[in-house]
Amino acid sequence: MPTTIDENAFSVNKIKLFNQRFQVPKHAPVFFVIDSIDGKSEYIWTLTNSVTGEEVVKVKGVPFFIWKFKDLGKYNISVEVIDNSGASYFQDIENFITVNDKI
Repeated sequence: MPTTIDENAFSVNKIKLFNQRFQVPKHAPVFFVIDSIDGKSEYIWTLTNSVTGEEVVKVKGVPFFIWKFKDLGKYNISVEVIDNSGASYFQDIENFITVNDKI
């Protein structure tokens, strides 16, 4: 797909890695990746608004989740991974992402 490279283009030097709760500005893309379980066969990602409990989105089938936050607030992220033997691994982190006007 054609694109224009400008100050809004994705660049490696702007990547930030987090393994705990974090804040992002509104409209920032966030990437989540699962890569530590052998024989993974299914992934189910769920993004939930922490305040309202509303399920924002549920994505199935891929080991990554990308979301661009358009609404301010706090969000929970959960992922369920099912391996080839049918075992299920589940991780749910409450208030993991806080979206602010500016950081």
